[in-house]
Amino acid sequence: MRQPLTGLPHNVHADMPTRVTTVMYVDDGKIYVASKSLATNIKILSVAYTQAAAWLQSAGLAPDTEKRELMHYTRRKQDAGLSPPITLQELDGSTTAVHPAQHVRWLGVHFDQKLSFDYHVKMAADKAMVAVGRMDMLANTVRGLSQLNLRCLYKACVFPILAYAAAAWWPSRVSKGKLIGKKKHEKVLAKIQRRALLIICAAFRTTPTEALELESSIPPIRHLLDQAVRDAGI
Repeated sequence: MRQPLTGLPHNVHADMPTRVTTVMYVDDGKIYVASKSLATNIKILSVAYTQAAAWLQSAGLAPDTEKRELMHYTRRKQDAGLSPPITLQELDGSTTAVHPAQHVRWLGVHFDQKLSFDYHVKMAADKAMVAVGRMDMLANTVRGLSQLNLRCLYKACVFPILAYAAAAWWPSRVSKGKLIGKKKHEKVLAKIQRRALLIICAAFRTTPTEALELESSIPPIRHLLDQAVRDAGI
């Protein structure tokens, strides 16, 4: 919901702030605004939070004060090193300072200040590697799962971890008719997929990745992520 705020200092309008947007999904909520100044954002968000908390109270609800997080998104050079905290007015009249976090998790996606999503990719890779380790336990060459079943297991249980919310963090772009994503993220995730392909094919560690992809009929990770983004768009 978007609504005008009252009680704001007059000088905040000089920084051309956008209208405040409040998003609520089940038990998660987010309030955000953009302007030319982090200090202005803090002032606006403080007032917006007070109004949101009052609305929740009128509905018989209350925000979880232990889970409140603050994140500034900026790439301006003049904001380098700046990360001002926000002071929130509690319903009992007291005030609480919330300091910005390095990473904020929203609906399973980890956001950082520069929206690089490096931390999100690292967390996804770590989680997927655990799943690959469990997959390895089921791949005994004598009584384990077949290659076909291991392939299905990877596609159903491991790749969805790697590609979760890919439409948000895999910014594919078109260059000379080809989709290109971030090489840095691709390198991290390709290692996880290669480990899984070695298990699926029961191959030596020195086996070329291209041979593993052909043998298992699983494309390179960049193509799978591009397809996930297209599917999300559809």
